[in-house]
Amino acid sequence: MSNPRVANIIKRRIARTRLSRNIQQYQDFVNDGYNYILNPESGELHLVGLNNFRGSHGLASANLEEFWGIYNLDDDIPIHFFPDATEISLYWYDTDELIGNYTLNKCKYCYPA
Repeated sequence: MSNPRVANIIKRRIARTRLSRNIQQYQDFVNDGYNYILNPESGELHLVGLNNFRGSHGLASANLEEFWGIYNLDDDIPIHFFPDATEISLYWYDTDELIGNYTLNKCKYCYPA
């Protein structure tokens, strides 16, 4: 018979480890100057900023190692100025090769209506 207290301790330790990794990963996105991060699984676009890590959008518990960092190509018109469902072309930063088109899906926490 397993001891639920032991399982809870392990579960908490894993959660803290994921949180620690996510804090570091998010700090890397900030330090690298990304404007946004994109969850490739849900398609949600999140704003990158020091005050935007915690909150109901789930970045603290997500697998940020799978997220893509995105820079604005045009500083005059940031991506988030466009309405949801706008097609945005994504390019690899270092090669300028087209990755494909992305249908804008802004995180409702980062971009409240």
